Amino acid sequence: MTLAKILGNNLRMIRLSRNLSRKDAAKLVGLSGSYWGYLERGERNPGLDVIEKIAQVFNISPHILFLGDDAEMNLEMGNKIEKLISLGDQHKKFLYKVMEAYFETLNNSKGQ
Repeated sequence: MTLAKILGNNLRMIRLSRNLSRKDAAKLVGLSGSYWGYLERGERNPGLDVIEKIAQVFNISPHILFLGDDAEMNLEMGNKIEKLISLGDQHKKFLYKVMEAYFETLNNSKGQ
């Protein structure tokens, strides 16, 4: 799959995850709806300024736009991490302990 197609798939996934039409997503970024459509289909290669604007508008790191097969999972994990960061200290401490226990169990199972 070409980089343009990967970008296009990720743009579509991001747009749909936010319940936006192509026209609405394009408007947020300052692009035409038709150009956004070209990007989603992998028919255009945007400049870095467009990539940076998309990342800024959708509050993601630019590299997320170019992740391959695991992009959907990475996007969801990123969304969960953002929510985690906004939680209070008590919730963060609890989730930290859960993660520690998970990784300890994972490490122990590798040693067997």
